[in-house]
Amino acid sequence: MILREAFATNHVDFIHQPRPEERAPEHRSKDARVSKDGRKRDRARGHPSSFGSLRTATQEGGLLRMRSEGLISAVRCDWFHGIDRRVASAFRIGVVIAAASIGAATGHAQVETTDPGIVSGTLARIKTTGTVRLGYRDASIPFSYLDRSGRPIGYSIDICNAIVEEIGRLLDRVDLKVDFVKVTSETRLEAIVNDAIDLECGSTTNNLERRRLVDFSPMIFVSGTKIMVPVGTVWRDFRDLKGRKVVVTRGTTNAQALKALDQKFKLGITLLESPDHEESYRMLADGDADAFATDDILLYGLIAQHRSQSRFKVVGEFLSYDPYGIAFRRNEPDLHASVERAVRNLVIARDIDAIYAKWFESRLPNGERFNIPMSPQLEESFKVIGEGTEPN
Repeated sequence: MILREAFATNHVDFIHQPRPEERAPEHRSKDARVSKDGRKRDRARGHPSSFGSLRTATQEGGLLRMRSEGLISAVRCDWFHGIDRRVASAFRIGVVIAAASIGAATGHAQVETTDPGIVSGTLARIKTTGTVRLGYRDASIPFSYLDRSGRPIGYSIDICNAIVEEIGRLLDRVDLKVDFVKVTSETRLEAIVNDAIDLECGSTTNNLERRRLVDFSPMIFVSGTKIMVPVGTVWRDFRDLKGRKVVVTRGTTNAQALKALDQKFKLGITLLESPDHEESYRMLADGDADAFATDDILLYGLIAQHRSQSRFKVVGEFLSYDPYGIAFRRNEPDLHASVERAVRNLVIARDIDAIYAKWFESRLPNGERFNIPMSPQLEESFKVIGEGTEPN
């Protein structure tokens, strides 16, 4: 049960166990809270924990503290016929965890309010302005992209809209407006940290490095790095990238995966970077690159959008494991609780199944269809989220 819950709440990272000096420091700060009478109240708060209502005290003080303390277990798996067995391939054999011994480490307190008149940080601003700022991507199909009229749509957008509704219930505001703000893979986290957006609704991987900057919702999708090449390309395995020009989108985990692969096996890859997925696709289509590396679902989405099944194909094994989440500001317990409550209610009411089917199993607005059933990993994650609880 602990393993399953850790997987569902994205507390497992497929990297080396950090040395003590690499562990994330504990943060406790004072934050101004706005009451109905307009006065500010201060309270101490630390980094929010996840799924407090679903955990036992032992779990809270043990394995699931890996996220806040930066104590991450080592993972071994079968990847590329035995290549670097510490790299994740949860798609093929699941997750095997050698849990770190986490005993009496001091946890982070999470204090949240149920009083709509007393909120802090992001929620205080939303209560004052009546507006929630959603960061969107213009070419992360089918998660976040523009329809023919230029309106942001997608799987992640629908989930963010559900979070906005939950925030409205908490604040007793049925009149909240949504302001869409365009972000890229390079600017999305910066936009959260710099208070330019409230929620990032795209295709963002939740990993330890990023959790040092932002917080994440429970996992909403799981993907991994694959390669797109012209249909005539002969492909046996990753070694066919030797001496090739490969384009990646700047600021993605895919770029890190390709750099690690190139360094380990000395493939002599020329790694090209572009500002967004659409430009990466264009570079491949124009012959400026031999291959395009990004999450497999995004590659299939670009092929569907451009109706280019006769020109390109997706090949190879997974080069990385990438659990997606909705990103938002750290150290905001009320916002954190609202995000988790919204996702949990979608799961319990089975609305998440309809949203998934809408974007992955049904015909898209451009007429294409993915026909991709929900993965066992995502099904298990949603099952854990909804176990033993009732909709709020």
